[in-house]
Amino acid sequence: MREQYRRSLQILLGVCGLVLLIACANVANLLLARAVARRGQTAVRLALGASRRTIVTQALVESILLTVAGGIVGLAVAIGAARLLLALAFAGAAFVPIDPNPSPMVLAFAFGLALVTGILFGAAPAWFATRTDPIDALRGAGRSTGDRSSLTRKALLVVQAAVSVVLVAGSMMLARSLGNLENQSLGYEIQGRVLVVLNRPPATYTADRLAALYRDVEERLTRLPGARGAGLALYNPLTDNWGELVLVAGKPEPKPGEQAGASWDRVSANYLQHLGVKLARGRGILLVTDLPPATIEPEVTRALAGADPNLTVTSVRTLQQQLDRSFDQQRAVASLAGLFGIVALVLAAIGLYGVTAYTVAQRTNEIGIRMALGAGRRNVVGMVLHGAFRRVAFGLALGLPLAVGAGYLLSAQLYGVQFWDPLALGVGALSLAGCAFVAAVIPAGRAASISPIQALRTN
Repeated sequence: MREQYRRSLQILLGVCGLVLLIACANVANLLLARAVARRGQTAVRLALGASRRTIVTQALVESILLTVAGGIVGLAVAIGAARLLLALAFAGAAFVPIDPNPSPMVLAFAFGLALVTGILFGAAPAWFATRTDPIDALRGAGRSTGDRSSLTRKALLVVQAAVSVVLVAGSMMLARSLGNLENQSLGYEIQGRVLVVLNRPPATYTADRLAALYRDVEERLTRLPGARGAGLALYNPLTDNWGELVLVAGKPEPKPGEQAGASWDRVSANYLQHLGVKLARGRGILLVTDLPPATIEPEVTRALAGADPNLTVTSVRTLQQQLDRSFDQQRAVASLAGLFGIVALVLAAIGLYGVTAYTVAQRTNEIGIRMALGAGRRNVVGMVLHGAFRRVAFGLALGLPLAVGAGYLLSAQLYGVQFWDPLALGVGALSLAGCAFVAAVIPAGRAASISPIQALRTN
């Protein structure tokens, strides 16, 4: 079981880690912005005799309290969201390999990460603020958009944009691969085939009695209303079956774990014809009907009871349902990756909105001067959008190569999709650009609606 789900769980773990990175970058941006906004207050406290240790300690306590409260609320939301995501990703699946309840290790990791983020990005900006000259801070020298804190916020935003491109492009690759798997030509017909699984007859039945019983069952199933044919098989398509080790004369024996076996099946004479397998040469050697399983199951049960009361039906499903079940794991990974990609875009858009809005607030005086000198609304909006999309462009320049690298790591899980898939990369880039436009146009519109007189009066 571990080997079967290891690769998929590794992919989901990596996706969760990238989303976590975006969330941490968002929190760091908010804490940095708060620290910059409080520079004037910090300068006043320093000028009145407050010690640097007191200011840093206060910022540290505030950050820890915020992160602990946020961690508690986040875990409650995470448990509910995990159940919802699993219900959506494994809809109709026969087995869900993931437990949504957090383990003690997960709880410890979540709280530890929250504390580290709060301490690092809460206390560090406060410490830097205490190292500035109070006179310069009161004069507004720290409000320049080119200071170190502003560069840090922009760098964090670039990281968010790059990671969101990676997640969206990767989820698109997985979704296209799943579509190729489900729509591939299997060499036999899917529609109109219904699989009926029976329990094994008693071990006391002789070979002759079994042969007669199977012939009787096949004839009874063929005569069912709406049935165009029926066949018997030890194993049906897309189910696990027995395999035998193949030894080749003159060749060394296969090593443990090496694929060197052959699968076999025991079927009735017309099984392949009813399955829709095209005969290329020789003679032809499953249950063909357009009726849904719910309709045909009672008929099958009565037919089997007429042949032998010891035969019971354990499951009835269409071959299409069996095909869907065989791709449960791939579908779950693609669905969860897609959902996390959407979350990443939303987080990146929120981060871009926050940075852009804060930049506009910092440049209110500058915008007022520009408008007083004749700049129109279009010029102001263009200036704000240009700054936002410049950061997005840096994110794309970093994210697209990373997305190609992520696709290369996923190449073993991709079917019919190249790791540099242009469609997936294009969707990732366009999705980020669309979210960036929506996130940046709101503060841009606010900036353009500012009255020049009011902007010039802003401190």
